Amino acid sequence: MDAILDMLFARGEHLLDRFSGPLNFRLVVMPLVVSFLALRAHWKDVREGRPTIFGAFVTDPVKRRRLFRQALKELVRGPITRITRLLYRRWAGTSIDRHGG
Repeated sequence: MDAILDMLFARGEHLLDRFSGPLNFRLVVMPLVVSFLALRAHWKDVREGRPTIFGAFVTDPVKRRRLFRQALKELVRGPITRITRLLYRRWAGTSIDRHGG
């Protein structure tokens, strides 16, 4: 039990050190981005008249596999699109900067 508590305290100290270290804004920005993406997915489900993914996942065991795949698709679609654009721009020799720089 003491080993577990020591590990948790050490992790807590490392987390607190990040507030003063480099890239400390990530500690605030990343949870905000994740929350925004979750709300956007929730609003999309509500607009389309579907139950939320989490609610249906918990209450409907028959649809769990489909819902899990759908959630993964939602999460992966954005980064894959961005990576594809980046690779195309590198291949085509165009600038990556949106402002033409």
